[in-house]
Amino acid sequence: MRALLRDSALVAISIYIMLPFFGCSSTTDCSGDCEPDIITERQYEEAELIALFLSGEITAPETLTVHILNDLRAIRYRYGNRHVPILTVPFVPPAPPSCFYITFDDTTTQKIEGGTYHAWDSLNATYGLNEVRPVFGGDFNLYFDGRLNPWRLIEFYETLPGFVTAHVCPRIGDSPNIYPHRTLDCFYYLFRDAWGDCLSGCIFSEFWFYKVEEYVPSFIGHWDPQEDPEEPEWWPEWYPDWWL
Repeated sequence: MRALLRDSALVAISIYIMLPFFGCSSTTDCSGDCEPDIITERQYEEAELIALFLSGEITAPETLTVHILNDLRAIRYRYGNRHVPILTVPFVPPAPPSCFYITFDDTTTQKIEGGTYHAWDSLNATYGLNEVRPVFGGDFNLYFDGRLNPWRLIEFYETLPGFVTAHVCPRIGDSPNIYPHRTLDCFYYLFRDAWGDCLSGCIFSEFWFYKVEEYVPSFIGHWDPQEDPEEPEWWPEWYPDWWL
């Protein structure tokens, strides 16, 4: 039943999302780059993760998710034949969603381990705590259902009695990625292909930079640091600060 509801929701979202792509209307002006196909779950999940971390909210706003999904589809449809790597470069969030680790004082830790700490029961129920996993040193890893912003979760849990500190779950290694940025009028997407010992930090990179305004994508520039180590004039000043 859950799978059926999820599939039905995706179909409904697909119809809504595809509206800007049909007819090339003057309001969206997709400039002939219409792509009237069904949205995949992977595409939606990618846009939802970007919206989650770009918005800074506890859950991804649906309107922002739909906007980003349309942007990425328009970019890949218009430029994918010329900039082939962007078709498969994924978004990797700065930290795993719905996970963080937390430290309490010794007294509170003993209560948690003994099952007598109830100050967090309401928060756990509200945000769908799925698992409490003890780790070395008295810390606890907390895992939640759904896709939740870990920084926002920490803001709620740091008010608990006995709280000492908390940190998002670490991201391991490096990888290809999409770096989004938005202003009042436009969205920007920097695609980075990367390879070569990425567990230790990718050795090689290649970048493609796009601007999207009113769902109409435009290409700003390409940079291959292996050919020219100097940053181009268009290089965004917010990279890599977006996820720090």
